[in-house]
Amino acid sequence: MAFLETRAPRRQERMDDFDQAEGAALAGAFDGLDWANRWLGGYASVQAALRPLVKRRRGMIRKGPAHRGRSGPLHLLDVGAGGGDLAARLVRWADGQGAPMEVTALDANPHAVRHARAALDRRLPAYLRARVRVEEGDALALPFAGDQFDAATARLVMHHFDAPAATDLLREMDRVSARGLVVSDLHRHAAAYLGVKALAKLRPGASAMFAHDAPLSVRRGYRRPELRALADRAGLPDAQIRWRWAFRWVVSTVAGRTLQV
Repeated sequence: MAFLETRAPRRQERMDDFDQAEGAALAGAFDGLDWANRWLGGYASVQAALRPLVKRRRGMIRKGPAHRGRSGPLHLLDVGAGGGDLAARLVRWADGQGAPMEVTALDANPHAVRHARAALDRRLPAYLRARVRVEEGDALALPFAGDQFDAATARLVMHHFDAPAATDLLREMDRVSARGLVVSDLHRHAAAYLGVKALAKLRPGASAMFAHDAPLSVRRGYRRPELRALADRAGLPDAQIRWRWAFRWVVSTVAGRTLQV
């Protein structure tokens, strides 16, 4: 498909229009994204990239608090957190792995922030809900100090930005994360485009916003050489770029930096 040879950054997703992205329309879109991430590898791609960090922290916890002061919970920033679904998944997963995690979920849309807080109240038991904080903020000017978090994640966020802004996103995530970043996003590919377009039509109850935005998200996605160039411009020559099912690229600096800790 010739139109997939270049990105479509000028076509706006409805989710990027905060006047549209609210209420039932936003809730329906988040429901579609949660479904897609469960069945098409979005959650799994982030967890796989974070696994070295979680495994190492679990080992430190087992050695006790005297182990260089690094036996407390992991602190993670989730950028563009949307409905808070990834944050919920991560705190459950990390708790089950024996490496408790505290997540700050950040989104620029105030409607998304309110939705995420309410959704997390429903989805998580009290002891895990206490480990997730939801805040409003700009992904390109993160309101946090340098190295404030162990790691930073962004899932299905980068394709919303053109190349200069995507570079700024990587720089900001790197600035606030001491142990590395994980970015998981869509591979601009014909099979991904046709597949998600079909799924958006066939899935019972798919929202109009999800049906519109999902194929466009693929058209706005980056390919491996483009991601490599973004990482290099952001000063991240150590970034690993790996393909994950289904049609996801994962940019991560976690594995290499975890080994250096």
